[in-house]
Amino acid sequence: MKILKAAVFFFAAFVFYSCSSDVTYRKENLAADLINLLKKEYGIDSKVFLFPNTVYLDIDLGTDAPQKDTDAAESFKKINGALTAAIRTVISGDSEIKFAVVNAYPQDKSVLFRIIQNIDDFKSYYYMRISIDDFSSRNIIEIKSPSEAAAATLDKRDIRLEEFVGRLIVSSVMSSAGRNPFLAALLSNLKLDFESVKDGVLILRTNADLISESRNALSLQLQKETELCLKKYSGAKIERVIVFGTLKNKNVRLIDFKAGISAENKKVKL
Repeated sequence: MKILKAAVFFFAAFVFYSCSSDVTYRKENLAADLINLLKKEYGIDSKVFLFPNTVYLDIDLGTDAPQKDTDAAESFKKINGALTAAIRTVISGDSEIKFAVVNAYPQDKSVLFRIIQNIDDFKSYYYMRISIDDFSSRNIIEIKSPSEAAAATLDKRDIRLEEFVGRLIVSSVMSSAGRNPFLAALLSNLKLDFESVKDGVLILRTNADLISESRNALSLQLQKETELCLKKYSGAKIERVIVFGTLKNKNVRLIDFKAGISAENKKVKL
């Protein structure tokens, strides 16, 4: 995960340099141009799916799941090459694309790597409206297991700001658990997924049978990350967060709180 995020920063610089050229990508030719660009500059075979606000790139990494650091570095290079090409064509074109999604999978389909990027965040970083630390915190990285990979690849639709923020909240919680040993101990083996957002209600799901201490830790971290994300994207309408999961082998509502209220000033509802 850390290697993947670091690689995103490196390729971001190239994106901005590339966008200073006079090349313009017309929206009616965007898919074909993007496929050709990926093949020419990165040797990547890809499929492109366009929606009014979202572009999806599906790429085959050409190898089995990376087992060594060198394999991982090569895979991440391809993933970020795809992201670079997507941002480059969108920013240098006349489309109204707001989000770029890269789905990358090895030949054995044993895992799916997904990166989701808000195009406006690239622009804000380029024009120094946000710092590199802020920019890094806005990258969504998801890793799907073999049982989820096929369905996740087929799940394509126009992304709205609320979905982006919902997925960012999940990604931020999982990243925090990886950085904080105490949180990692409480949330070990936690699997938290975005499910939907509608009418201001964000629905998340976990398959973990969480003990009381773990539920409290997850709820507090969710409240913290929700507040931080909504500050960054004030236009996102998320007023409530609900997490469904299992408790004593029953599917129940584990966490339910109103968004936008400081986590330090409210009790956890379980």
